[in-house]
Amino acid sequence: MKVIDASSLAKYVHREEGWEEVRQYLLEGCISIELAVKEVANSIWKRVRRGGLTREQGMRLYRAFRENLMVRLHPQEELYDMAFEIALDSGITIYDALYIALSRKTGYALVTSDKTQAEAAKKSGVETILI
Repeated sequence: MKVIDASSLAKYVHREEGWEEVRQYLLEGCISIELAVKEVANSIWKRVRRGGLTREQGMRLYRAFRENLMVRLHPQEELYDMAFEIALDSGITIYDALYIALSRKTGYALVTSDKTQAEAAKKSGVETILI
């Protein structure tokens, strides 16, 4: 089991470079937080707004993502205090720190495609897989 963040989920959804590696982790089993669903939906919205996808393509991609969510969602409320401390200590956003907090709480490695977050996670003692 691994913790996966929105950057890697978005990489998978958009079939960006490295998406096949993300898929392998998803097939092995991953958990995340509800924020990831919102962040991936926002990434699809951005692609539509910027003209990379038509509205219809964006809607199909969003629906496919929601209907086939390949992660178990963990409640994030219990992570806020730890995430806030991580954010203060590392200088990253509370949003990114929530994923690190989940990794610390569960002991699972963090799968991310965000280099800054990966560095903060490593400094926080979290095993990190940067894709």
